[in-house]
Amino acid sequence: MSSLVVLPLVVFWLVGNMVLFFAYQVVIFLAFWPWNLPLYRTLMGQVQTAWVDVIAVALPPADLVITGQLPTDLTKPAIVLCNHQIDTDWWFLWELARRHGGGGRLKICLKHELKLVPVFGWGLSLFEFLFVRRNLDADRMHVAEHMASLGTFPFWMLLFPEGTTITTEAMAKSHRFAKAAGRPTLAHTLLPRTAGLETMLAATAAVQPDVYDLTMAYPGYGGEVPTNAMGYSRTKDVAVPSMAALIFGRRGPTTVHMHGCKVAYADVAGREQQFLDHAWAEKDGLMEEFIHHQCFHSKQEQNRRVVRPVTSWWGILCLWWSALLAFLALPVVLVVAIPRFALLGVSTATSVAWQWTRRLFGGTSKSKSI
Repeated sequence: MSSLVVLPLVVFWLVGNMVLFFAYQVVIFLAFWPWNLPLYRTLMGQVQTAWVDVIAVALPPADLVITGQLPTDLTKPAIVLCNHQIDTDWWFLWELARRHGGGGRLKICLKHELKLVPVFGWGLSLFEFLFVRRNLDADRMHVAEHMASLGTFPFWMLLFPEGTTITTEAMAKSHRFAKAAGRPTLAHTLLPRTAGLETMLAATAAVQPDVYDLTMAYPGYGGEVPTNAMGYSRTKDVAVPSMAALIFGRRGPTTVHMHGCKVAYADVAGREQQFLDHAWAEKDGLMEEFIHHQCFHSKQEQNRRVVRPVTSWWGILCLWWSALLAFLALPVVLVVAIPRFALLGVSTATSVAWQWTRRLFGGTSKSKSI
């Protein structure tokens, strides 16, 4: 089908469902967030699961070829680290979580600008995603507060320690910093930043989440590093998919390869730089291996399995029905919620309203991101 036909259909599907789900999110927030946070997170998790189902219907499916250990425990928090090649990375990692029952638990560390996108960014805020400005000093407190606020909730926090997708300019900067600091010089990945992981682990010491180190590669990857001017396109590794290519209806990858290692909290906390340097040096070797074999050849005996695409129309239909009921119930929720906010007292009600505003539109200078 022509992309001129596919694109409007995909955009209509995604935007229409996004608006519908956001209305549902607002009702859930008003009804439960200030008074019953566990129930709020349970209901939001259901919305988030259906939200990723909606995206999956619109984008080309792919098998996930997995080796090693990946998060599957739905009862325990986890911090998931991964290399960052292109803008589709977050989607296939979300697909990984969805296919293991964790689509509603995944929280992704994203740049702050995305939080300001109407409806889309606001919805991600209500899902309790973490938004960062890449300002180390200003953002430490915000990240610590966000991670601590999750408490014992079994979140899976996805962090790209490289901080950005790989480009020739970013790689040159990474090499200069690595040589000056006496850290590894990498050929296929950027030197990982340590501050984000350090702050996350310190803030979650009470629950001690497991740490998962993931390496991801796409068929056709040959080691090409694009320039900033190229954006997410490639001249040689044209099979490496960008988000725009998926949305425009072009053929996506039939497989995505992932290898994972599970590391205990105690083996990472306090030695984040040593851990990341070792992990990324090994990751760089795996990417070199992928160039020659189009798989993580040395890891093929480590519990290799293929996870097939799934489509949950039933989940989407349930969410449509729930969203319709929520929309009809909104006037009642407002009538009930406003007096309840008033009963909390002017100070507390103002605080709750301020928290909501921060979630939707961003924080103050005292609450920026890492």
